[in-house]
Amino acid sequence: MDITKIILKAVQKLTQKSSYRDYSFQHGAERTEDYVPKLQRSSNYDMLYSQVKSWVFNAVSLRSEDVAKATFRLYKESVKNSTPVIEEIFSHPIIELMKAPNSYISWYELLYMTVSNMDIQGNFYWLKERDKMNVLRQIRPVFPQYITIISDPYTYVSSYIYKAGSTSFAIKSKDIIHFKHPKAGDLYYGQSILLAIADAININNMQLQYQLESFNQPIPPVSLETEKDLGLQIARELQEEFREKYGGIKKISKIPVLDNGLKLNVHKRAAHELDFSASRKSLRDEILSAFRVPANKLGIVTDINKANADAADYSYLANAIDPLCRYISMKLTQDFRQEFNSPGLIIKNDDLIQQDTEKKLKYYESGLKYKWLTIDEVRLLENYDPIKK
Repeated sequence: MDITKIILKAVQKLTQKSSYRDYSFQHGAERTEDYVPKLQRSSNYDMLYSQVKSWVFNAVSLRSEDVAKATFRLYKESVKNSTPVIEEIFSHPIIELMKAPNSYISWYELLYMTVSNMDIQGNFYWLKERDKMNVLRQIRPVFPQYITIISDPYTYVSSYIYKAGSTSFAIKSKDIIHFKHPKAGDLYYGQSILLAIADAININNMQLQYQLESFNQPIPPVSLETEKDLGLQIARELQEEFREKYGGIKKISKIPVLDNGLKLNVHKRAAHELDFSASRKSLRDEILSAFRVPANKLGIVTDINKANADAADYSYLANAIDPLCRYISMKLTQDFRQEFNSPGLIIKNDDLIQQDTEKKLKYYESGLKYKWLTIDEVRLLENYDPIKK
């Protein structure tokens, strides 16, 4: 039997024994059936999370916070008097989900987790939980290390497999919203920003560790010398005893007292051991560049004025935060149109980039004066209804 038939048989078996109520991780039935996923991947998730420190943590948390602070609204697109009109909706099940996705996580937290996990692991999933009547009631976040995608040559995704420990069950494709940083050459899984700059992050963390360890050694660095043959065991014990008495920054003022013919040799640290500032700055800039976060957004102010600070803020919003918000808006619009069988639904975030009001007014004025814009077109651009005749 070929691998494709094995996969389809396993998925059908899991799907038949699963129900919507099983999707609740608090009281879902345990699944122990084996499955053979078609797509294989290997990721050390613990390793990825352990790298979220220093500049990486600052960049990821800033991006996550700024997306979570964005305002998302629900609109309905329709046609009135042959003119397309977009009206904001204030009462809808989607609005309730955006107020409270479930009983213990806020909309802010859900967006924060979505962006941070996309940055760290490349993927994040929202599970749509339903009641007995198959009505969507809440959204639950699912971490990517527990999800395997089962592909389908016709429907793109056949299902998702949730597996944590001995618990394993199939989730229908319509019940998952998958957010990801698109990865070249992979239709299914996203790209981790951390893995894209792994070398820079490793060097940065090793420098931090080196500096930390250097303060646990005797300061300045020393060696002990003797003409006697101490033997390996005694030498190690002497080394540990000396480090315990004189190692660390708190013991820097203690004066060693030696006997038994021991001689103390003091060594100077090399310049690169004492000062990593140049290479640290280069690594910082590479890390922040990968996340599209300007240094001034993290409070790093070096020769900056209002003009280039405003330019950096504009670039950050336009190239980092706005694309993320638009991506989330488009994913939710695409999914909820199908969920509620309403092609006119639109989820859209408020503009994050402050527009130049004076420039916009001149644009409208020119358009109206030279008749390449009408009053109703201007009103439509400003989200107003056309003038009733």
